[in-house]
Amino acid sequence: MRFSHFLILRALTAISNSSPIARRQGSSSLPSAKALYFADNDPEGNHIYALTVNSNGSLSDGGVYLTGGLGGALIQPGTNMPDIEDALSSAGSVVSANEQLFVVNAGSHTLSMFNIDPNSPTNLTLVGEPVDTLGDYPVSVAASAKLGQVCVANTGSYSGIACMPFSSEGIWQPQHLLAFQLNQTTPPTDSVGMTNLSDGRPHYAHIEFNQDSSALLATILPGPMPANSPPYAVSYPVVDGAVSASYNIQSYSLIDQLFQVVNIPNNDTVFVIGGANTYLFLDQNADTGVSQPTSRYNITGGRASCWAVYSTTYDTIYIDDANNNRFQEIDPISGQIIGTYNVTQNTKLGMLDMATFGNSVYGLSPAFKNASASVMTLDISQGKGQARVVQDFYPTGLGMSKTVQGMAIYG
Repeated sequence: MRFSHFLILRALTAISNSSPIARRQGSSSLPSAKALYFADNDPEGNHIYALTVNSNGSLSDGGVYLTGGLGGALIQPGTNMPDIEDALSSAGSVVSANEQLFVVNAGSHTLSMFNIDPNSPTNLTLVGEPVDTLGDYPVSVAASAKLGQVCVANTGSYSGIACMPFSSEGIWQPQHLLAFQLNQTTPPTDSVGMTNLSDGRPHYAHIEFNQDSSALLATILPGPMPANSPPYAVSYPVVDGAVSASYNIQSYSLIDQLFQVVNIPNNDTVFVIGGANTYLFLDQNADTGVSQPTSRYNITGGRASCWAVYSTTYDTIYIDDANNNRFQEIDPISGQIIGTYNVTQNTKLGMLDMATFGNSVYGLSPAFKNASASVMTLDISQGKGQARVVQDFYPTGLGMSKTVQGMAIYG
């Protein structure tokens, strides 16, 4: 996955030459998740799968819930056929905050919210009707418990970000759209496979609030641009509890492709993974504006390394790849890959969205050929560089779903 526009809705400063994370402040306490969530993203009726997370990190069946909306898939360039290997070509289509779970319904242009039962978190209650996102084809959602705000990125012909308050009583209908012209269609045309970026159709890949909810972060896959232009950053700060419509732009000459943004806990650093074989670290500082990063790291054998999670257990980052069936582990101090863990439990193409808690990392594995969709579990309890793949779990009823997307943890 390649893209040329990287919107960071926050000012960023240059990173240290010697260390990607120059001002670490120590680990936070281990999270204690009890349930794992993802969507089947079915165009005929979207469902949330809620899996039980057992005490040893293994997974078992929990519940399945209709979202009240429709899933969807971007259109493959040049074929006019749905992209069924990575249907939304995005990260963050399912997220949690407080005791609420949010899921996009791309095919019906809506956002659903569930309340999570804290005593039995696989027990979900849909709150009200799905909310209109004021645009076409939402693919990524970000929720801030601090602000009590949830934002959703629409990537179809009417594109932009809509933000709205939420509570356990439901989502308030958004009042306006932070429009951003993507020159897209509905359904959107995926940028993956475009050989001429000047003819490409950009689309949102990920939105995320930064650690202190002082800004919203987003990425956009490639689209119309001058030949050989570098990706650029845009700063949209949160002002008086709302995402501002004003912004500043800075291009990045070191960056050629980006996908997902991951906050580093207790630190001003943001990890950004590319859509194929690169990643980098950026420091955030609201006072010094947007500036160039000084380091970029390559992923040997990376084909579609788009998703990542940060684990507080050993302060490490884990990534997977949609076209290479493996997990990899990154040390954020050195910036180097310190472990590669190949999946031998199946012969599927690769994995998409990720989540983590305690001693486990999870990867969403869509159906491939004759193999059903599943969730992979990586055990990281033995320490840095010593992880192992321990479970390939096949949720009951999921079957040959190739459109699965999103992943979130509650605990």
